[in-house]
Amino acid sequence: MKVSFIGSGNVATILARQMFHHRFTIVDIYSKQIVHAQQLAETVLASAIDDLKNLRMTADIFIIAVNDNSIQEITNQLSLSNKLVLHTAGSVSITTLEKVSENYGVLYPIQTLRKEMNSEIEIPFMIDGNNLYAKDVTERILNHLQQSFVYGNDEQRLKIHIAAVFASNFVNYLYHLSAEYCTNEQINFSLLQPIIEQTAMRLKSNPPGEVFTGPAFRGDKKTIETHLSLLKKYPDMQKWYALITNNIQQLTFLSKELQL
Repeated sequence: MKVSFIGSGNVATILARQMFHHRFTIVDIYSKQIVHAQQLAETVLASAIDDLKNLRMTADIFIIAVNDNSIQEITNQLSLSNKLVLHTAGSVSITTLEKVSENYGVLYPIQTLRKEMNSEIEIPFMIDGNNLYAKDVTERILNHLQQSFVYGNDEQRLKIHIAAVFASNFVNYLYHLSAEYCTNEQINFSLLQPIIEQTAMRLKSNPPGEVFTGPAFRGDKKTIETHLSLLKKYPDMQKWYALITNNIQQLTFLSKELQL
């Protein structure tokens, strides 16, 4: 398969490298800044362009991998006849592509991607297509890449996008609070790395509701009160500690009620 990428950022970089590794031919890499296009193009033996008019129609598939707010601007400049065109956004409708080509779809990676990552990272995808051809080719792409996928319409992609925000960014905010606390209290945050990794590993074989530990889960009121007292000079942490502790206690109570 011959593929061109519109975009040269994190998602485009990882996908282009994966495809190149699995013997796809990468035709063009587009970026408004030619230097960025060249940096990626050199690694996948493609041509770098900074004008969409120079996209070559020799590609079979065109992947729009830019930030969500730029997709409409890109599609307004494209007319790709019957070529398969895919965007990679979780929160943008598939119909954004309907005027670009007869065949279009979505190739949404449910993963945080960075250029510096190992390009063979595991990436589950949520995909969609406007017809059987678009769906079949998108499936074949992921089968070649040996990546898992599920189908999801616009609404389902938005919902998994919300879930990902909670599971990744919001959790990372709590890591941020923890790291700041450690710095202020002259504690080495890296001491927490094993417990972070262990919790994540347990989620591979257990639902989150079965992975809780700590004073809130045990109903240890004395320890909770001690923690809250020590957090008085950290009002943001104290607020989150009290809120999350209360929520965990409610979950634990409901769980015990159901077992009676």
